[in-house]
Amino acid sequence: MLVRVTEESIRTVPMHYREASLALGATKWQTIWRVVLPNALPGIITGITLTAGRALGETAILIFTAGTTVSRVVPDFDVTAAGETLAVHMWYVMAVGLVPDRVNIADGIGALLILTILIFNLMFTIPGKLLQMKLGASGH
Repeated sequence: MLVRVTEESIRTVPMHYREASLALGATKWQTIWRVVLPNALPGIITGITLTAGRALGETAILIFTAGTTVSRVVPDFDVTAAGETLAVHMWYVMAVGLVPDRVNIADGIGALLILTILIFNLMFTIPGKLLQMKLGASGH
């Protein structure tokens, strides 16, 4: 998928950009590096974002079924031990109800899940916008 999106992004760069660069005396490699790739870069970054999103989406079922361990009073920080996802932990806290403030704990876990998703979205969106502004400011 990424290869296809990258190829399409490179093909969408107008031919007259390449011809103008070559007419001004640039070599083929200079044209590729200084004209074609900068103009194709927003599409390539979009392809990377879509590919990463697809990979995360296709592995989501593994993430949500990764752990079903019973919560302990003392956390186990052993990396080889079975894990528990936040979604499973939130369900466990609400279903079992061992603590009186289980609703507050579940609300906190839900907020942490939303914050995590927001951070992942911003990790892709902000660099893309900055790059787009930089390319726009440089005349490309």
